[in-house]
Amino acid sequence: MVAGTPRAIALSEPDGDSLGDLLVASGALRVASALGIEAALGGEHSAMRPVGEWLVASGLVSQRDVETALTLQLRRRLMRLFAFRDADYRFTAGTPEVGVPLIDAPVNVSELVLGAMREALSDESPTQLRRRLGEELLELTPLGEQMLEEAALDPSELAMVSLLRASACQVESVLAASNGSLRALRTLASLKLVRAVAPRGPDSYGLLLRKHREVQRHASAWTLLDLPSTAAPDQARAALRRLARSLHPDRFQGSGSTSAQRISHEVLTALVSAEADLRSGR
Repeated sequence: MVAGTPRAIALSEPDGDSLGDLLVASGALRVASALGIEAALGGEHSAMRPVGEWLVASGLVSQRDVETALTLQLRRRLMRLFAFRDADYRFTAGTPEVGVPLIDAPVNVSELVLGAMREALSDESPTQLRRRLGEELLELTPLGEQMLEEAALDPSELAMVSLLRASACQVESVLAASNGSLRALRTLASLKLVRAVAPRGPDSYGLLLRKHREVQRHASAWTLLDLPSTAAPDQARAALRRLARSLHPDRFQGSGSTSAQRISHEVLTALVSAEADLRSGR
């Protein structure tokens, strides 16, 4: 713990996911070489150097081998976190710790998280996963958009997500779009587990997402306020009030993520500006 914030998971016993174990399992490091590493690391040549860096410098493995093994290690240890089903997960960007070496190749955090979530549900049968989804209309939440923005999805998942992005859908329709893919089923169940997809409610995520996309595209003031270009300027105030009732941050307090409220503030700011532009004739 650092200042009350957990920085690492303590392992009571070896978990088979050490860097050396993973390199041997992948075939990148020969067992015979691995047996002599512990003694070698105690020598003067290793002086406080990270194990992976020393292995690369010694010519035992390549930099790519180490990066691949570290990414797999991170994925598997993330999966341990998702074993706590009642935990409240929040992911925020941080700054690198001073003195901690970084992997040169950027890690796709969205894919790591999503992959760990799939693996956490890998012991559940399709029937159990389907039961998790219920029978409600599901829609993609702002947290879901954030998680899926850079995630590597297979064709079945892409078809499913495209449908969810279009509008709220029945669970059966979403699953049909994935052609019965077990991977897509696990992905959907995982997303619902952390409210990245959620039952459609009065605090419509769909409207929030649509308005957020319009703001990002720099849509016209008329479009932002859902008004035709022939509407009178004095209709802008009524349109703003109607949208504000549906998009106020307070309506997203139970969303399980601060991202919904953040996006709501951003959208409302743009709507207020659009209303002012129309009323002033700009």
